Amino acid sequence: MKVLLFYKSLITPGGAERLIIEEYKAFKSLGYDVKVVVFNFDRVASFGEDFSSDLIELKSWFWFFSLFKLVSLFRRNQPSLIISSSGIIEVALASFFANTKFYLHLHHPMTMKNETEKYSFFLRKKYGYILARSYEKTLLDEEKNRLGLLSLAYISARQLSVEIAIKRASHIFVLSHYAREELNYLYNVNSLVLQGAIDTADPCFERASLPCEANALKVLCISRLEPQKRIDQAILAFEKVLEKSPSAIMFIGGSGPQEQALKALVKNLGLCKSVNFLGFIPDKLLMGYYNSADIFLSLDWADFNITVIEALSAGTNVVVSNEGEFDKRFVDNANMLLVDPKNHKLTANAILQLHGRKEHQSNDERRDILSLYTWKEYCKNIIKSLRL
Repeated sequence: MKVLLFYKSLITPGGAERLIIEEYKAFKSLGYDVKVVVFNFDRVASFGEDFSSDLIELKSWFWFFSLFKLVSLFRRNQPSLIISSSGIIEVALASFFANTKFYLHLHHPMTMKNETEKYSFFLRKKYGYILARSYEKTLLDEEKNRLGLLSLAYISARQLSVEIAIKRASHIFVLSHYAREELNYLYNVNSLVLQGAIDTADPCFERASLPCEANALKVLCISRLEPQKRIDQAILAFEKVLEKSPSAIMFIGGSGPQEQALKALVKNLGLCKSVNFLGFIPDKLLMGYYNSADIFLSLDWADFNITVIEALSAGTNVVVSNEGEFDKRFVDNANMLLVDPKNHKLTANAILQLHGRKEHQSNDERRDILSLYTWKEYCKNIIKSLRL
């Protein structure tokens, strides 16, 4: 069977973009004929993976022409497994006119993303529910209050279209039970929780060399530098770490629109000697960087975080926002501590508590847990759930 992975604009590297690349690789390894279908593409979002021979770019000056090409593609490739990770409206329209089934990946719960659909007129009676589930209540309300009537009308029309598209999907995959519960409440649809994060539970890598004193506590953050990742909160928590461990060093890997603001924050706090910005780290070097740190810190506003599982597979303990959903065994075995992302003192204490702590489970046990999160296992579960 052919697998068509649709992503409307694959142009910026991020978690959702990473997911479709890993899906592509995993389905290929399982023997499927896989094509990545996009309206727009930039190689920077490929994470170093060359899939040019399997890339179908339906680029056009006009959205309607791209949609027409997508309809034609679906018709020519029946039957196919069509999975959309972006462009919900487009894939729903194309599948309707091509008379095909499609499946959806929904990557973020509405309460954990910056999209404005949550402010729709049609969800006004459920907005209290959305607000109550978020640590970013002030941010959400401020954004809503800035919207004018015309903007709200457009947002409401788009949200209604998305709702119709979601209800037309043959199957929906989400990354957490939190997301499944929210989707059921907002749209009265069922979904399946599937989580993938790593290529292998026993990775091979060359340890990176981080510039610092030999015995210094090394704290690592890796993400796209944007507000949703809360790197600013991580820096403020690290400032508290320095009060008890003055030689500690924080390393921040990644690039993004908030980079200059974060560097300014570090300068204003007088932490330039204790915080190093590493810039974008190529995918093939990530494991070496994870392993070189004592603690991986992620306060990301997300329900499931791929980088956390990657860090654990590299043998590094993690401190992570308690908003996320992770295997309880990681916490039970003292590899992970969950924190309130806005409580800098408690986050700092968690970092210091985990520093130097050895793994409590055997390597075999760690591998057994992590093997559940491989991309190959993830794609097998998709196939199994669809009974294909």
